[in-house]
Amino acid sequence: MTASGLVVYVVVRVESMSSGSESVTVRGVLRTAEDAEAEVRRLNRSAPSGTSYFWQATTYLARPAGEVVPAPPRTKPAKAARRPVTRAKRRVR
Repeated sequence: MTASGLVVYVVVRVESMSSGSESVTVRGVLRTAEDAEAEVRRLNRSAPSGTSYFWQATTYLARPAGEVVPAPPRTKPAKAARRPVTRAKRRVR
């Protein structure tokens, strides 16, 4: 455990799309590097063409029970375009 949190290992799936882009998904979070390596080997054996699995160490940022994480500040929505102001016709007396 580090000062900022618990070290964990994520298994990541990278899938090549027909459009040329890639889709990245976190497949799971494991407690040891050995478990992550074994899971990646298992998944890569049966992965379809264009799909690969990797593992990466990261930090789990646990928060004490009941601690509320403040939401990011909201930005004001854009104002709707106004209709052009037209002059009222004068009444003739």
